[in-house]
Amino acid sequence: MMQLLKLKNFLWTVMLLISLSALTHGNDDDNQHTVIRQMLLSTALPNVAEHKLTTLTVELKPGIEVGEHQHDAFVFVYVLEGIVGSQLNGEDLIEYKAGDTWMELPGDNHSLTKNMSHSESAKILVVFVAKEGAKLTNSDKLD
Repeated sequence: MMQLLKLKNFLWTVMLLISLSALTHGNDDDNQHTVIRQMLLSTALPNVAEHKLTTLTVELKPGIEVGEHQHDAFVFVYVLEGIVGSQLNGEDLIEYKAGDTWMELPGDNHSLTKNMSHSESAKILVVFVAKEGAKLTNSDKLD
């Protein structure tokens, strides 16, 4: 229980620091891509044996939908820009706006991720906590 509390406090601290840097960090990827992923940080967790924290931003171009996938990790998502629809485990699609968050457990079925706007990009900050060597995203539909 104490280890979980330490992990939670550590994640909140990292989230604050990363979200501030993510808001000002540029992206050199080609704008023709519909989903642009940018790695921000990947580091071992000193207080959680054999686990790693990985953070990235994901930009979703207007109207883009990302199909079904899973993660072998705990996933924390923070919406930086726009409105993102997220559907987990076949439940209703929930719309999240800038400043909103959601969490996924290892193995949850992320049925759909969608930029709800057809004219503006959306951007999310994603934080993974996973065992060393875990595959962060599992899907034959995602590169």
